[in-house]
Amino acid sequence: MLDSNTLHNIIKEIFNLDDSYIIPINTNWFIPDVDFSNDNGIYIGYRIISSRKVSAENEYNKTNKSYIRTAFRLAFIGINAEKYASQIHFWDDMKDIRKIFEKYKVKIDYDDIQSFTYPAKNQKFEMAWVFDMVAKTDYQEDLKLVKEDRKLFSNKKKRLLLFKKK
Repeated sequence: MLDSNTLHNIIKEIFNLDDSYIIPINTNWFIPDVDFSNDNGIYIGYRIISSRKVSAENEYNKTNKSYIRTAFRLAFIGINAEKYASQIHFWDDMKDIRKIFEKYKVKIDYDDIQSFTYPAKNQKFEMAWVFDMVAKTDYQEDLKLVKEDRKLFSNKKKRLLLFKKK
């Protein structure tokens, strides 16, 4: 299932960045309080925009398969923002990128990628490069994960361990 944690891990693997350069997008993300002189010259924001179940029979009328369609956003800001962001247009031709997504059972819909720029201001005026993308994951695989999570949460002792302060 493509959730925020999975998306974070995918970004980390693709761009080979430390966690501190991968930031969840929140209400003030376009004015992040970060130092743009980092070694990579980039910060990447990410956010799940929406998620819905789609029945393949409605779309194709040939199969009876369902999948989860998840729309997400990647935003690049910093000195190297354009350099990093422009790579996305070529992901469908990169086997290493496809393998990373396959590892998480995620398939990108490369025909449904939109990109735009957004003015962002920090210590100096910067331009953020934003990509809105869509991914599909197999409904049956996602259902298995959800059932496993429900089992975990139905056991009170295990649930309490999850939220125990360290």
